[in-house]
Amino acid sequence: MATFSEEPTYVYTEMKQHKTNVISFENGKEARYSKGSFVREFTLEFRSLNGTDKDTIVDFYIAREGRSETFDWENPIDSTTYTVRFSDDALSIENVDYDIFDILVNFVEVL
Repeated sequence: MATFSEEPTYVYTEMKQHKTNVISFENGKEARYSKGSFVREFTLEFRSLNGTDKDTIVDFYIAREGRSETFDWENPIDSTTYTVRFSDDALSIENVDYDIFDILVNFVEVL
């Protein structure tokens, strides 16, 4: 399994999300059930990357075919390695200056 090892400027957000199905009935009542344990989502921000560092992230993303393939990532905050995937099939790269780039990357934990 591949490992994402690029160091972010910082972990922008860590979110814990439960998976709950809610069924609404015509009389206003609801039925709810859990679809398993919660998953974590991480948003990493990479600021002021040079072209080489930007290409490393883009190449890793392309090799995983967007959100198709899982990989390992060590969270720099808690030093825990998570199995994750990209949350999106699109990667946005902002060119902030000549050969300077910002990238926001979203990971979803895979259980």
